[in-house]
Amino acid sequence: MVDPTRVLFLCTQNAARSQMAEALLRHYGGNRFEVASAGLAPTTVHNFTRKVLEEIGVDARVLHAKSLSEFLGKVRFHYAIIVCEQTEEHCPHIYPFALQTLYWPFDDPVQVGSSVHGLHKFRDVRDQIATQLRDWLHQGALENDDTFDDAERSLAWDGKEESSPARATSDTEDSIRARPARKARWAKVQFLLGNVQMIGAVVSLFLLVYTGVSTLALSAVVLTCVCTTVSVLLFGSHRRGGKKAPR
Repeated sequence: MVDPTRVLFLCTQNAARSQMAEALLRHYGGNRFEVASAGLAPTTVHNFTRKVLEEIGVDARVLHAKSLSEFLGKVRFHYAIIVCEQTEEHCPHIYPFALQTLYWPFDDPVQVGSSVHGLHKFRDVRDQIATQLRDWLHQGALENDDTFDDAERSLAWDGKEESSPARATSDTEDSIRARPARKARWAKVQFLLGNVQMIGAVVSLFLLVYTGVSTLALSAVVLTCVCTTVSVLLFGSHRRGGKKAPR
């Protein structure tokens, strides 16, 4: 059995952004990930954090504020993802016990307050974090062929059907394979035309030599022959390169 990828989300108070990121990745990644979150100055999980997660069917019952000191030197993570602005007070700048540190700064919705506008801000930040997580997974940095369950292939609050990552990848690969084939066909035509030009120039040179035409005309034909030959060599090189399969 493959060991799960351990991810730690970090911010200032561990009240909103890092909590939403923890719950969303656990929802999308399932048992492929061990997810946690923490803050340098933890307070409590904001009520709007739970509300906006539950609105989209994400379980927020297990969320609770945690201090970074609970993990320092005790747990080694594959990824530490910092979701606060570096200019914020108490925003972590580095986590030394992670193999890789990523920076995904999002606005702090807690600063907007508990008004209706504040709730809208929580929803906006939730959607931004969800999109960032899905893009990250789709990039293949952590993704295996069976990483996503059916429920994870679309955002819970978006009813629009999206094409699967496998289908999108297949379409992209077909497009990439088609481009070298078109280039190879066009290069072949250019190569054949160049051969015709070269043969014509050689015949003209032969006739000029044996008919005693002026030296100026002879020089012009020689120059044409040289230029045509160089063109053919270049086209031939391009033709051979066009057959190389994409990596």
